[in-house]
Amino acid sequence: MEIENLLSKSFNWRFEREKSIDKDFEAIRLFAGQSDGIEGMLIEQYGELILTSLYNSKLSKYTERFLEFLNSYFPNKTILIKARDENTKGKFIYSNNEKYNIDAILNCVENGLKYEIHTDPRHDYGLYLDTKAARNYLRDNCKNKNVLNLFSYTCAFGIVAMKGAAKSVTNIDPNKEYLEWGQHSADLNQIQFKKYPDTAQAYLARHSRRLESGKDSPYDIIVVDPPAFLVGRGPNRLARNLWPTWMKGLKDSGCHEFIIIINDKSLGRQNDLSDFFKKGLGENIEIIPIKQSFDVIGQEINNSDDPFYFNPAIFSITKYD
Repeated sequence: MEIENLLSKSFNWRFEREKSIDKDFEAIRLFAGQSDGIEGMLIEQYGELILTSLYNSKLSKYTERFLEFLNSYFPNKTILIKARDENTKGKFIYSNNEKYNIDAILNCVENGLKYEIHTDPRHDYGLYLDTKAARNYLRDNCKNKNVLNLFSYTCAFGIVAMKGAAKSVTNIDPNKEYLEWGQHSADLNQIQFKKYPDTAQAYLARHSRRLESGKDSPYDIIVVDPPAFLVGRGPNRLARNLWPTWMKGLKDSGCHEFIIIINDKSLGRQNDLSDFFKKGLGENIEIIPIKQSFDVIGQEINNSDDPFYFNPAIFSITKYD
């Protein structure tokens, strides 16, 4: 029962510490891998959905044991476990309880805002908890500003910005389905924003041309949150191959404030990120890491020394003329 006791202790501690949250609907990370005592294990609550991700393939043999415990701790919730296959590289095996429905549409709450959650693993559920620090930062710094949200997925940054009193928000993502999903969440929060299906590079290039002709004005803040891997095969799937194009578009955008989220650790290993940003945006920039913090039992860990401690690495960048 050692594992079950550890998980129970972690859950109880977090729910007790976050007394103000709605335990039934809050989006919250309940167990944080090695920080909490089990490397490669994340447990997250998205309202009625409890998602367990086992990235350490050695844990996959305990899937049924984890499922039994989670069912007993959360008897009224949908349980889904994503376990890395020990025998096939890159493959995950999914297990669930009887309440799970792959087509279910649920709701969760983060910092008082509502988000629509889907339970089909192909779409990643609708909200990334590891970018919460960036959403909080944007909400605190976007008042009366025009915000461009690139790689918007389900528009979580757009929702946060409008609730933070942004003047306007434009969401860009090539996937129309994700943009409509984002509109559903916007409706839950009674907000309005703009959304266009397009790639970041195409939109930035068109925006630059419209700036030159006087048909557009620069944005005040641009949020950049690309995945590490894109749709496609071979080199076209590697997002890092498009960073030079994206950086040129950002540099030419007329914007001076960026929130940039790096999901690809190879950019940090291959380059000093400060040099990476200066090469793309110019030398005259100020780079401020947005520190992510996550409370673990008995201590608080932050990413002051390692920008990828919680992955991704998040930065606020101001560009000066």
